[in-house]
Order: sequence, then structure tokens, then C-alpha cells
Amino acid sequence: MEGFEKNNLFERETALAEHELTPENRNENQIRLATDVYRHFNKDTDLASHDAHNDIMMFWVTEGYSKKYKELEESSEFKFHPRLNGDIFKITKEDMVQFNEVGTLPE
Repeated sequence: MEGFEKNNLFERETALAEHELTPENRNENQIRLATDVYRHFNKDTDLASHDAHNDIMMFWVTEGYSKKYKELEESSEFKFHPRLNGDIFKITKEDMVQFNEVGTLPE
């Protein structure tokens, strides 16, 4: 992202959501995952507006993904999953959708 300023939170969140930046912590990882999951259900999401960012995070919370993310992090299935091996940065939207819907991770 040309001209990206790390201190501009909106630009940083957009870059994380577009996979132009690698998340550095748990919160940034949730921004990336929230956007991926939201776009899974709402394909034509334009990240250019603050409203879109707000809608994504509200969806993440109201649909239970935020709570399930924490449950996933704390589960033994996550810690010993052969692909994830306890690494939060390896969690995908598919992992989150399935874990939110049925409480288990994909194989």
C-alpha cells in the first residue's frame, strides 16, 4: 500500500483486511479474520468507508465470532491441530465459520 502510515488506524485496518499487512497481534488477527468471514457472507464489501469497518466488527461480535475466537484459542483441539498447532495466525475464515457453526475445526 503506497504511502501507508502505520499510525493511521483506518489505513492499517484496511491493509490488514486486504492482506496487505501481516497481523502483529491477536487484535489485528481478529480484524483480518472478521473481514474474511464477513466477506464470505457479503461478497461485495467495499472497505473504503468507516461504516464498512464498523459493520464488519459488529457482525464479528453479534454473530458470536468474537466469543468463538477466544474459545478456539483456548481449546486443546486448536493447540494440537496438525495444521494450526496453536498458532493464531494460521486460523482461516473456514476455521472460524465451521467452529462458530458446529464447534469443531475442519480437518
